[in-house]
Parts: sequence; C-alpha cells; structure tokens
Amino acid sequence: MKLEKLRRELRDLEQTISEQWQEIKDTQDCLHSTNVINEHNSITRMFQRRESIKSRIESIFFDVSVASQNAKDLSLRIMDTEKEKQQLAKRKEALAELQVQLMGEKN
Repeated sequence: MKLEKLRRELRDLEQTISEQWQEIKDTQDCLHSTNVINEHNSITRMFQRRESIKSRIESIFFDVSVASQNAKDLSLRIMDTEKEKQQLAKRKEALAELQVQLMGEKN
C-alpha cells in the first residue's frame, strides 16, 4: 500500500513537471512573438511585456526545480521502502524456516 502510494505520487509529480516544461516552452514562444503594437508608449509597453513574460518563465522554472527535487526525494523514499520490503520478506522466510525446524524438533 505504502509503495503504491509513493509510486502514484511520483507519477503525479512527473506529470506536473512535464506540464510545467510545456508551459515554459509555450511562454518562451510567446516571448519570441512579442512585437511592437501601434499604441501609446508602444516600445516601453513591449519591454514591460517582455519582462513580465521573462519573470513568468523564471517563476515556472523555479517551480519545476522544486518539483524535480521532490521527485528525486520521492524516488529515494521508494527505493528505501522497496529495500525495507525485501528485508521483511527475507525475515518472513527465515521465520518460516525456524518454525519448520521447531516443529521438526517437537516431533
């Protein structure tokens, strides 16, 4: 149960990261297509728009970085949980063998 939950969380994080990278690409395309519009203070406004878009890209990139770090941490937790599960399985096998030996000694 715990392992399944961790794997599901990791898949969700990976999906979020993928969506955020796509958002960065889309925002970069928007940045590249920003041009001067025929309006009052058009050059100033164009640069303001560009700075706003750049700020948005930086914000998304930071979110992706945080999500990537969380995904790495989650991957480590999954590995630890899998090791723990294997150790418990080995203990269970050892206990079963001991029970068989004890039953054999009692007979």
